[in-house]
Amino acid sequence: MAVRGPQTLALRRLAPRYPFLPGAEVVVESVEPNLRDLLESPFPLFAQARTRAEADLRQSASGPASEDAAEGAELGMGELGYLTFQYARILLAMPGVPQALYRRWCLYTAKSAWRTLIRGEIEPEELVTLAGLLGLSARVAEPGRIGFSVPSYVHMATPIREAVYRLAQQDVVHGEVIVSQRRASRLLQEAIRLHLLSMPRVHLEPAVVERVALQKGTLLEDLQRLTPTPGGERPGSFEPALFPPCVVEMRAMMERGENLSHFGRFTLAAFLHRVGADREYIVDCFRGAPDFDEEITRYQVEHITTRDEGKGYSAPDCANVRANGLCFKERDTTQPSLCLDPGLRHPGNYYFRRKQQRKGVPEGAPAPPPAG
Repeated sequence: MAVRGPQTLALRRLAPRYPFLPGAEVVVESVEPNLRDLLESPFPLFAQARTRAEADLRQSASGPASEDAAEGAELGMGELGYLTFQYARILLAMPGVPQALYRRWCLYTAKSAWRTLIRGEIEPEELVTLAGLLGLSARVAEPGRIGFSVPSYVHMATPIREAVYRLAQQDVVHGEVIVSQRRASRLLQEAIRLHLLSMPRVHLEPAVVERVALQKGTLLEDLQRLTPTPGGERPGSFEPALFPPCVVEMRAMMERGENLSHFGRFTLAAFLHRVGADREYIVDCFRGAPDFDEEITRYQVEHITTRDEGKGYSAPDCANVRANGLCFKERDTTQPSLCLDPGLRHPGNYYFRRKQQRKGVPEGAPAPPPAG
């Protein structure tokens, strides 16, 4: 993507900090990198970039993708940052590298950029310029506050789990969403993550794949081993094929590595527990999350499932699921649709109603207690 005019100057200011920007290659001035140099050159700048990229990928694979983790991570500056970023992309393009690792690296890189944004090293005007280089519409609305166009705001805020980022709770003035600079930085973190996810994967010729596999086979095996991935099916006494569309989609979002909201994660865990899933199965359902941390997930699942001497928390009812944008009743394939039954008010009712139907229980017979 060519960047000309005023944007060229802006890019030269920001690219040293943000190597993922379109046109960031302008920072590479002292060397003319090619693929061979990036993979093998003993020149210190290239060697340091390889070492740093490998460390970033290990951290992305094994560590919690959290603000605390990002506190110790910072994007490399200038040429080092750009070469580190490009070498990481080469390793991520290798066959067998889990898709989940790519998502976790995107989040890790975005959080590293977020750390720079909140440290006060960037002026509001530069934050706005960064947004523009990412294809977003923003301006300094007043001191310490940034205005985003509604489409730009929705693009950034939709994947964020916290309810405080919903558009309905924002200060919208003349078609702009006005937020604090700190909140704008959090939104830009999400914009950066989405930008990284949308970048085309690096195409590697077979000879390059063979060379990298020979040089970095042990590293690639370690990354596969360290990256949490969704576990296999262990349904036991419950039947995932009978889950309501909302629960099916929540599980699918986790498997796709999407950022399911806190409400959605709680609903999924509570529902699974009430229908008979063990804790290992529930934890495994969250392994695809880009911010998955096993220790934290196990603690939260235990908290949800041990309340009231093991009965566990109730899953939210259909009204709350709808209010949080997680109702997918249009995907219900039952005939007639159970989701359209006004008497069915809980995902657990859907599940147990289907179990009754499978067993041939007459319509109107007393139903088991709902999963909530």
